[in-house]
Amino acid sequence: MFVGITCGLSAPYVAGQIDHSMHQPNMTSVLMGFNPVSLSRNAPIEKWDKTCRQVFLELETLSCTSDSAFIINPIVGPEPITGSSRMKGGSTTAVLLGTVFLTSLQTLLGQPILPSMTLPAREPEETEVVFDHSLSPSLSPMVSLLDCYSQTYQTVYRHSGGVASLLKLAASCICQPSGRLIYLGADTLGALGLVDASEMVPTYGVGLEEFRGFVAGGWEGCGNTEGDLSGYGKTFRVSLSQFESDVLPSLTDQDCVLCLHGSSQRTGPPHLHTIVNKVLASPAKCGLLVMAENGMSCNHLLDKRYETAVLIRLPYYHAFGKECVFAGFALKLVLNAISTGANILKGRVYGNEMINLRLSNDKLFERAIAIIEKWSGANEEDAKFALLRAIYKQDDAANFQYRPISSHITEASSQNMVVPLALLLAGGRSSVSYSSREKAAPVCQRSQGCHINGDRPNPWPLGHYIPIYLTTTRPNTLSL
Repeated sequence: MFVGITCGLSAPYVAGQIDHSMHQPNMTSVLMGFNPVSLSRNAPIEKWDKTCRQVFLELETLSCTSDSAFIINPIVGPEPITGSSRMKGGSTTAVLLGTVFLTSLQTLLGQPILPSMTLPAREPEETEVVFDHSLSPSLSPMVSLLDCYSQTYQTVYRHSGGVASLLKLAASCICQPSGRLIYLGADTLGALGLVDASEMVPTYGVGLEEFRGFVAGGWEGCGNTEGDLSGYGKTFRVSLSQFESDVLPSLTDQDCVLCLHGSSQRTGPPHLHTIVNKVLASPAKCGLLVMAENGMSCNHLLDKRYETAVLIRLPYYHAFGKECVFAGFALKLVLNAISTGANILKGRVYGNEMINLRLSNDKLFERAIAIIEKWSGANEEDAKFALLRAIYKQDDAANFQYRPISSHITEASSQNMVVPLALLLAGGRSSVSYSSREKAAPVCQRSQGCHINGDRPNPWPLGHYIPIYLTTTRPNTLSL
């Protein structure tokens, strides 16, 4: 079985695998996403004669007549941050995969997923969907699981005040010139911190050191099948001992360390407890986030030295008595909110667009052109030309415009602030000829009208700050 996941039905690598798997005689192909197949990406793919839409439409046709082809694409609505599918799309993916695979495990193991799949009676909220538990026995576990997930996210949302306090703490550091947000944890919850931090580079174009995650046991603690990856570089050093040697000595009051705990971990691994005590004695701002199992005491985790501590008691925590499925889902929702909110407050989102995305694939290259079109008022051709000028740091980019997109991506994928610079260039506010690599000039001006060219109403009534960091020999001369 091959399961291809692409939230917008737009990833060429998923289309390529689906195209291969659905033509194999003994293989089941499953496509998961959150877009109608008819609206899937239809752009040409370099060195291939098919598009995502052509492949997915073929799979859709096959699914009508074959039991080896499936499409799971519930429409959950747009993302709050355009293109940031790690949030709503990623969370729904976790719910769907958890429901399917946990139900399969129940069948294979002959054990109930939860001690009792009979859910407690409760009054439904006004907007809540109440599941029908009178369905066939084969569907009942899946329906019960979906209700568990539903109750989990509702529980998290009832703690929005506490989540907001952690977000504020994190943003107070991230908005500093050298601020960092660091997650510390163990087991699944620690690994989720590592995952959340890893998503910041391509999504918001942050520096590799700005968001970090460390987990007890490092790669082994994460269960990484490829073993220890620490040798690939310092940002691959993710164990607590490596945090202690690499990061702890350099902590300042511009850093935020968020400790992630599950109440079933008691005090967690001894080394984690030791590291946390050292962090609390450092200049860094420290926060605590505990996913608590009902009936479990958490007093041993609380410490008055934390600037903010949030305890979320969940109606469900484990599956099969040991896998913290629902605690992990709740933690994902909270971490996504914290890291996204911190980046918004940093100024990396304009309207609801990620204006500093990293151009790491052709989908993001096309998205960057659309962002430049929208906010500069340029047409598609001029927007693309401005993007190429920003990538190659040349005013005359005519020699580059006929190169394949893959060459542009190779050049741009390691660069930061490409799209904001292209916005300035498209609006006629800057010339690349002023650039030099000797001096970085931070430019942060308030946007008071809205189009970069000044004729579009501002979607933010109070204006919005966009930080632009350009290499220039004329500091503070560029503005939005």
